Amino acid sequence: MLDHACHPFQILADISRAAETVDPIDELLERILAAAVDLFHAKGGTLRVLQLPSNELRLRASVGLSATYLEKGAVTVRQPLRRIYAEGPLVIHDVQTDPHMQYPEAAAAEGVAAIIEVPFRVLPDCYMSLRLHFGGPVAPTEEDLGFLTILGRQGAQAIRDTLVPDRYIKTFRNVSRAVHAGNDTAAILQGIVSQITDLLSAAGCIYWIIDTTGQRIEAKVSHGFAFRSLAAVDYAALVKIFDPAPGRTVIIEDAHADERIPDPQGLGKQHIRTVVGLCFDIDAHIVGILAVYFSGPRRLNPREMDFLQVLGEQGAISLLRARCYDARMLDTFRQTVEGLVMALEAKDAVTHGHSLNVGLYARRSALAIGLTPREADLLYHAGLLHDIGKIGMTDKILARLGRLTPREMGQIRLHPVIGARILEPLLFLDELVPMIRHHHEHYDGSGYPDGLRGEAIPIGARILTACDALETMIAGRPGIPRRPADEAVAELRRGAGTRFDPRVVQALCGMLQTGGIGPDSTHPDAPLPDTTGRFPLGF
Repeated sequence: MLDHACHPFQILADISRAAETVDPIDELLERILAAAVDLFHAKGGTLRVLQLPSNELRLRASVGLSATYLEKGAVTVRQPLRRIYAEGPLVIHDVQTDPHMQYPEAAAAEGVAAIIEVPFRVLPDCYMSLRLHFGGPVAPTEEDLGFLTILGRQGAQAIRDTLVPDRYIKTFRNVSRAVHAGNDTAAILQGIVSQITDLLSAAGCIYWIIDTTGQRIEAKVSHGFAFRSLAAVDYAALVKIFDPAPGRTVIIEDAHADERIPDPQGLGKQHIRTVVGLCFDIDAHIVGILAVYFSGPRRLNPREMDFLQVLGEQGAISLLRARCYDARMLDTFRQTVEGLVMALEAKDAVTHGHSLNVGLYARRSALAIGLTPREADLLYHAGLLHDIGKIGMTDKILARLGRLTPREMGQIRLHPVIGARILEPLLFLDELVPMIRHHHEHYDGSGYPDGLRGEAIPIGARILTACDALETMIAGRPGIPRRPADEAVAELRRGAGTRFDPRVVQALCGMLQTGGIGPDSTHPDAPLPDTTGRFPLGF
């Protein structure tokens, strides 16, 4: 079918040169379509574009077909046809009988007997269809279809070159607007990695935030194919791969053969070829690493690299703003906690000393059972404030702790609820509220104020319950004598499964028996922990 007398490869070269100079795009598309019609001696041709979520193929160029035929109605893509698109060129040998034909009568009236259609994926949500219409039967060879595909790719690339810059600009504008509006940083980073994946037709994208001083991965967001050989690496492996330094770019041309990508048999490594990574300075020892990976060989052009750079920088700006906000909130947090603790101490100095020790015990217990450092720090603060509701108690009741009447005990049992109410308006303390409200619940459901049972009690509250009891036993109170460590251990063990969470009891008893806990094991004036390296982003 292909007319070699027309020097097809010379025409292809001419089209390639025209792609660099011809503007507007519709003129180039029409030139490509005219060349295809001439080379294959077709009656005419169309070039249509499908933009999801629409299922309509909109006409962008036509050659040799009547206006009546072109205006016959909307040309739509049905799901079965989309699957055929994925399989490559489609040859309709008889427009009257082929089930893919949408308007067989109109084709017959136009004198069209057969059609060759070649589909192209322009972008993840954009497809192009090149159709040649013939007045008689067709029998294309693999060479014919291959050449038509090469020619059509020129049109698909021209459309891509038109759409992508507009989308780059739109994406940057949206991300920049979200950053400067102070939107949720986790959502901004998620949007960045998803947009990069889609616009670069990548297999996936990951954005890490790492602490080079603490040598840990603070957070990670990703989109696309779960490339576990890269996504699951620890801090040491990540640093080995990207050698993070502000402004550094790392290009791995073949992930399958590159020793920097670990676990050669791991899931995903066999399916990824090119990896491109960029590093961004966020704040002091905090660095962002943006990695995009492709299923085949890929060399990004300068425009694509610029796109990665500006989006990665927007992510870094968002993180820096979040950290500055976090630092201001931490100052507010410290001032508020210190103010509340001073108020509690002024009300009852004994309770203050008790709360400080409960906070210290709670932090160690949290780490012992596997909670994160941030969760342990939150428990320390909750320990400091767990009895803040006693500010609402009378001095007479506080002076009689350990010797209360039933009526007075009913009043003192309100202090977890009062404490929660005091903290609820302070939104930056909202994670402490459930721990403080429920720190007198019992594992078997016999506690107060809500009678929660087992795992329904927040883990922080379960830890505070045991630490509260332990501190009271080993430090004593007015009217409550001190108890030796072995008696405290025995009491905790007796309460495991009824009053206390057995897992918390095991951790506390282990620390008591090894000497790792006690009222004098940490200076009573220990400062609030420094959590400025944490990200309150919902990761």
